Amino acid sequence: MALLTFVDADRVWLKARSGIDLTELDRGDAFCAHTIMADDVLVIPDTLGDARFADNPFVCGPPNVRFYAGAPLTVAPGSAIGTLCILDVAPRAPLSDHERRVLADLASMVVDRLEKRRLVAAEQDATARFLKIAATSPDAVICSNGEGRIIFWNDATTRIFGHRAEQIVGEPQTVLLPEDARPGFAKWMAKARQYAPDGRLEGNAEFVCLPMPAERFTALMRGSMRAVA
Repeated sequence: MALLTFVDADRVWLKARSGIDLTELDRGDAFCAHTIMADDVLVIPDTLGDARFADNPFVCGPPNVRFYAGAPLTVAPGSAIGTLCILDVAPRAPLSDHERRVLADLASMVVDRLEKRRLVAAEQDATARFLKIAATSPDAVICSNGEGRIIFWNDATTRIFGHRAEQIVGEPQTVLLPEDARPGFAKWMAKARQYAPDGRLEGNAEFVCLPMPAERFTALMRGSMRAVA
């Protein structure tokens, strides 16, 4: 049997499992509640020989666990949210040092994957909140991708430039600038990419813009660049 568990104050949730039909159990009956309190892999070669677990309902009754090895899912020093563990219905020899390292490494991989999912979800949430605010902003808000093509265009920008979003999204940013202003804009963008610490940059610049109809005006552009993983 193999389990990926999350542990809360009262319950243990089996988020992934093989060889067992349970989906949750009381924390007081769970081996995992002991594992998350440890800094290392917890191995119980024979549960009947361990006073902590000899009378556990999952040892005395189905699924009759006799062997347990679990690694904590540690997200910060002293903070574990669950476990990655293997179980058997027969006693086993203690894990070797190599086997303990493998189990610990697999648990670390799980934590890395969970953290990536959390970051993606947080980024998506932040983007959704930004777009909701930007859509109703009285200021022109334009977003572009790493290739310099426009991917967002709010109503205020339409009022200033005359182009509707469906006409302009996908076009290069430079479509908003007259020919003689484009080299300066390209230099500004290149400098932003070169000197942005950690892929982040805040900055202002003035450029001549070309709305529709073609009546030039000078606009203060306030840019914010973010690296996207």
